[in-house]
Amino acid sequence: MSKQTENYSLVIIGAGIIGLTVAREFKHQYPNESVLIIEKEDKPGKHGSGRNSGVLHSGIYYPKGSLKAQVCSAGAKKLKDYCIKNKISLNQMGKVVVPSEIHHDKLLEELKSRADFNGAEATIISQNELNELEPYARSATERALWVPQTTVVNPIEVLDTLKKELISVGVKFSWSSFIVSVDTENKHIQINNGAQICYQYLVNAAGQFADRVAKLFDVGLQYEALPFKGLYYKLKQNSGISLKRLVYPVPDLNMPFLGIHSVNDLKGNTYFGPTAVPALGRANYKTLENIEIKESIRIGYRLLGLVINDTQGFREYSKAEGLRFFKSNFAKAASKIVKGITADKLQTSNKVGIRAQLYNRDTKSIEMDFILDSKLDTHHVLNAISPAFTSSFSLAKLIVDKIKGN
Repeated sequence: MSKQTENYSLVIIGAGIIGLTVAREFKHQYPNESVLIIEKEDKPGKHGSGRNSGVLHSGIYYPKGSLKAQVCSAGAKKLKDYCIKNKISLNQMGKVVVPSEIHHDKLLEELKSRADFNGAEATIISQNELNELEPYARSATERALWVPQTTVVNPIEVLDTLKKELISVGVKFSWSSFIVSVDTENKHIQINNGAQICYQYLVNAAGQFADRVAKLFDVGLQYEALPFKGLYYKLKQNSGISLKRLVYPVPDLNMPFLGIHSVNDLKGNTYFGPTAVPALGRANYKTLENIEIKESIRIGYRLLGLVINDTQGFREYSKAEGLRFFKSNFAKAASKIVKGITADKLQTSNKVGIRAQLYNRDTKSIEMDFILDSKLDTHHVLNAISPAFTSSFSLAKLIVDKIKGN
């Protein structure tokens, strides 16, 4: 019995925010061309895109010349406009970034400079101004950075709206599907249902599995993902603390993580997190769920190397993150940026995500930026970590322009 053969102009691997926005942009530019999205889950949003905080970042963290700097601020504006147009819930509450230690104060000017260059609105404010904006925020130096454009959305609502829009313009979806073989010379792949999919162009937007998909196409061989688990605590309703804004610490700019911060959802709940503890698999959301033994050994080996070599200051960072596994230390970190936080005011929550941070075996370091790698009409979106959700609309245009060499 011969295999079913299907032909598409563009095949996308992954129905997360990047895959969906790339499909949308491609159909916008080339409405008569066919698009198929292949997704290993039965719906979008089961991994990174659906589990992120929903914060649309303004672009204050990313250095000049980086891809993140190029697409974050513009992407936030586009995604916010999309939500408004499609009546998707959002709250532009803004955020304050506070030094949790005295020596972090000097980084406020650096963040302000990056914000100005990247087109993000940000202002260094005094203690009195901070008190007015967010009375519960704590600054070790009586200064803070005010970022008024920071907005919170519901990620699942965004993904579902995009999915419906794509179906309406003829984009096809193949759910519960994954690649079993690749033929780059003849430009086709076979998926698990036996179908042979022929493509003119292919985009790998597989998120925390993108490095594995890339290797099937002999791309990104020097990269591998190190999954970190982000756990959150929920602020109890009777805590006596009510945050109007998001409160973030000044981050370690040598690392890609933003530290323990507050997140308000659209239902009025406040969470603190995330941690950045090693996960034992790329979908290890619960303690004993989806543990991959070989992955765990590999992850442990790479992390040990980062600690021993103190790459990017990883030794001190990992020590601090390890201690935050204990609730008392987690609460202590949160109390440095929000007044009155104690362990008894926090409760465990089921809010958890996996951040698949890309590691470069050649440089033995963690990659800080998004990486776009191409070969034989296949385009691979690697290290699509925060702020990938925020940046998705702008990043998608860049990818589609690259596909046809525009």
